[in-house]
Amino acid sequence: MAKYNYMITLPALREAPSKSPEIARDIVAEWTSRFEQTLSGQKDKLDLTPVFRQDAWVRDFLGLSWDFRTINGLDEISAYFAENQPRARLGGLRPREQGVFRP
Repeated sequence: MAKYNYMITLPALREAPSKSPEIARDIVAEWTSRFEQTLSGQKDKLDLTPVFRQDAWVRDFLGLSWDFRTINGLDEISAYFAENQPRARLGGLRPREQGVFRP
């Protein structure tokens, strides 16, 4: 069978200490707040180290540009946000409070 170059090995993450919905909401709210502060607090060079791992993946569904994009790696993600955030001006990010897709 041919080896496909788009096959990846996902990182092994440690299991969360709690699977409580309340704690999940707190974690998502804290990360979202930190992400928004990171985006708004840097003008010259965007450093997303506080909110993304080195081996992170981001999927942009028309949020920052008019292209569907999948970006891998902290440096690539930082460059993508640095290029597109000044125009897109993401802000007011909040996790869902109701519905089936809330944390």
